[in-house]
Amino acid sequence: MSASFSSRRDAITTVDVSVALSTHNGARFVAEQVRSILQQTVVPREIVVGDDASSDETVAIVEATVARFRREMPSLDVDVRVIRRPQPLG
Repeated sequence: MSASFSSRRDAITTVDVSVALSTHNGARFVAEQVRSILQQTVVPREIVVGDDASSDETVAIVEATVARFRREMPSLDVDVRVIRRPQPLG
């Protein structure tokens, strides 16, 4: 599960698509979810993470996973926005 991202091909194809990822206390799974999105054959232009007032390390894990992926794949051109909600929506 902690395989290096650099095993991916050098040329990254992006499309004008946004992926929405909603989470609440998803620290256990969110790194794998973000990796899965970023390792697709065609990468979205944007990932929007809606964090529903998590009390765990969800947001920090998202940020660390994206940062690691960018270090290992400098040609990656994807915007990642994290929207932190102060209270759960439901």
